Amino acid sequence: MIFETIRPHNIPGRWAKPQATINANGQIKISRVAFELLGMPEYFSVLFDKQAQTIALKRTDRHDTAKHECIAHGRHGAHGGRLIKVHGLVEHIEAELFTCMRFTDVRLDPHNRLILDLTTARCAYHGKRIGVYNEWRLKHDAEYAAKKREQYAKAEEAKRAAETDEERAVREDRWLRELEYRKERRREKEERLAKLREEKRLAREGRKAERIKAAADRARQRLWERHRKSWENNQRGRGLNPYPNGRGPVRKRKKYKAAGF
Repeated sequence: MIFETIRPHNIPGRWAKPQATINANGQIKISRVAFELLGMPEYFSVLFDKQAQTIALKRTDRHDTAKHECIAHGRHGAHGGRLIKVHGLVEHIEAELFTCMRFTDVRLDPHNRLILDLTTARCAYHGKRIGVYNEWRLKHDAEYAAKKREQYAKAEEAKRAAETDEERAVREDRWLRELEYRKERRREKEERLAKLREEKRLAREGRKAERIKAAADRARQRLWERHRKSWENNQRGRGLNPYPNGRGPVRKRKKYKAAGF
């Protein structure tokens, strides 16, 4: 008797497939399914083929000097997967890691190694967040703008080739008027800015003069106080009362006489 294996006709979902990601910090995360494919080891050996840009994860024991520890990620390891820190691996990757990259076609090879191919890796988050999506958007926008400029240039060239002498004269006259208007507007703007700069300069010089005058007044007041104290000490040293009337260092007011009094 010859038996054939009857397989269930179902397509495994996303979470039933082995998954792995790598971020710009050099952290590889593997899902629970991928971790179970490797036999749920405590330590990994990380192999890297620089020519093919491929990473291979292989189970090892704690006696291996090149082992990497498996770190349970998620709250109390609820995700069931593991995290491996390979910071030195990022320097040898040719492609720049803008953000988290998701490996495609994660599988085991005949030597029971988990193969992670960088050449087919795609941006995680379905390309809708920072990183590779932004780079693609900038490149796409630049190509779209260049295409639109080329189309506009061709349309203008065809339009000018089909116009008559009168239409060309009207267009040139309109262009000259627009040029004169722009020159006038630019001249008015420059005059307005020059006037504003002059007002700011005058205000700045006025504030500077006020500061200089205030500093001179303070210096003059300090000099007068120093001379007054020196005179008081001199008078007291000679045994004289500097203020015999008891009024103290108060300046006398100048008396003004009004006419007719």
